[in-house]
Amino acid sequence: GGQLTNCVPQPGADRRLDAQGDKIMARLVYRRIGNQQSIVGVHSINTAAGGGGTRWYEFRLDAAGSPKVFQQGTYALPGYRWMSSPAIDKLGNIGIGYSFGAADQFVGQRFAARTPDDPPGQLGLREAVLVEGEAAQTSTIRWQDYTQTAIDPEDDCTIWYVGDYIKKGAASYSTRIGAFQLPGCS
Repeated sequence: GGQLTNCVPQPGADRRLDAQGDKIMARLVYRRIGNQQSIVGVHSINTAAGGGGTRWYEFRLDAAGSPKVFQQGTYALPGYRWMSSPAIDKLGNIGIGYSFGAADQFVGQRFAARTPDDPPGQLGLREAVLVEGEAAQTSTIRWQDYTQTAIDPEDDCTIWYVGDYIKKGAASYSTRIGAFQLPGCS
């Protein structure tokens, strides 16, 4: 699905942003729940809808410790979703935070997720908006290098997510940190 260079449009700006689709930008996430061992990875891709999406994979380790693809999917709605970062809570819920932008929406941060009961390859929990951007980035085409998700060690359920956006009139990024808890996990 490609490099995704100079592709993400911004309202009121000719400059398009890079989505860094030629590499995995976030670390792989390993999780052991009972005897099940999972590894989740994400990266950005071009999509048939003419935007960008988050491609995600869950590998399961077999008895010999070899990874096998368990499920995979692409989360792509209108607009661009990129710079993704995954997490897995103690119940096996998978949450993915990412940057979002479109021709009519400044770049902000969003989050989507799935429960183990969702159909394979689908993020069945609707997209949540962490923060909407308020201005275009015009100084460079490179949008933040990373976003980050992490499981709170206190409850093993809360997924913390951090990503950047630009406030109206600001010369540089602001960072937003949010917490998400998925159904059934408390």
